[in-house]
Amino acid sequence: MATVETESDAGVATLMRGIVDDARRLIIEQLKLFRIEIQNDVRQTLMGIIPIVIGGLMAFVGLLLLGMTSAYLLCWAMPQLPLWGGFGIVSAVILAVSLGLVFWGVSKIRSVVEAPHLAVQELKENLQWKTNK
Repeated sequence: MATVETESDAGVATLMRGIVDDARRLIIEQLKLFRIEIQNDVRQTLMGIIPIVIGGLMAFVGLLLLGMTSAYLLCWAMPQLPLWGGFGIVSAVILAVSLGLVFWGVSKIRSVVEAPHLAVQELKENLQWKTNK
């Protein structure tokens, strides 16, 4: 009878060791998934910032070069239009295009921030399951 209890204790210890190893591997895999999701979020955030920067540069360059040229062209084509009116019309058009690009980039960033994180949800579920047991 004593040898049966010893074998049973060894079986339980082996089983517990296996459970601990499985839990350790599960946590390591979830941390890897979490790291990959963070890298993807950073990449998507950078992809959202790029249109914002491009929009800002377009607004700056557009207001300086194309704005001046177009304003003078409008005033030349319509002599009754004052110089400030030509500049105002051209500036409004360029500003509308640049704001469209900025809003597009902001919407891309918001989609990254609002996206649910699978790894975090799974980790919460595993912790909740472990605490309920």
